[in-house]
Amino acid sequence: MHVKGMIEALNSLSVGEISALRRRVLEVREHAARQELSEITAILDEALEHLSACDLKAFRRKVAHAVSRLGHVRPPVETRG
Repeated sequence: MHVKGMIEALNSLSVGEISALRRRVLEVREHAARQELSEITAILDEALEHLSACDLKAFRRKVAHAVSRLGHVRPPVETRG
């Protein structure tokens, strides 16, 4: 999943079952981890902690923070040999 896809996935989260929200955030977190976006991964970990505590306001704030940081991610520079 590219950065744009991660942003779209996080922005499309809506009120629903906590398990569905958790599953979607975990999916995005996995993609961020694969792309070595450690800051995003950490923010999503915090969001998941808030979700586990049923603190939906803090959860949404962390998700918005992750989306904001994803907006600043630069695509990898391809090198030609």
